[in-house]
Amino acid sequence: DKGEMLARPLSEIYENIRDYFVIRQSQRVLACGALHISWVDLAEIKSLAVTEDWQSQGLGDLLVAACLKEARELSIPTIFCLTYKPTFF
Repeated sequence: DKGEMLARPLSEIYENIRDYFVIRQSQRVLACGALHISWVDLAEIKSLAVTEDWQSQGLGDLLVAACLKEARELSIPTIFCLTYKPTFF
């Protein structure tokens, strides 16, 4: 833990597991991120993470694109993200 992600209780992850997109290689999780719908017109991209050895290879971009695509399909116009890495976005 490098302290680079906003803390999320495990119970919150379990409650919202269907919000997550996961990129795997065999059984290994390489990256994940979620689109959490807050309201009819508002959603959050959250818990975006890429394992260190797979960073800078486009996986984060793929996850953000998947979240934005889902938001468009659901006609959600406003998306936000709380992050310690604003330069990524």
